[in-house]
Amino acid sequence: MFEFKKYSLGCWQVTAPNGVPCGELICKEDGFYDWWPPMPSRGGFWSQTDLKQIADKLFELNAPYQAELDAYFSKQELDEKVES
Repeated sequence: MFEFKKYSLGCWQVTAPNGVPCGELICKEDGFYDWWPPMPSRGGFWSQTDLKQIADKLFELNAPYQAELDAYFSKQELDEKVES
């Protein structure tokens, strides 16, 4: 399993099962986290299992903000219907 360790506000270090740091999850200006592989990349490949674990963590980190946005826009749509 990958290890995800928060090391500063909006930044998580991703460590591969073999203990090698392999990238970061960084919160961008839009409020969502994205996967940032190390630069320059080491090469090699990422299996679908590896990528799914990283994607699952991104969904977990982004869920609260996504829920906030969904609630806001849902309210906006409701307000527009009431005004019509």
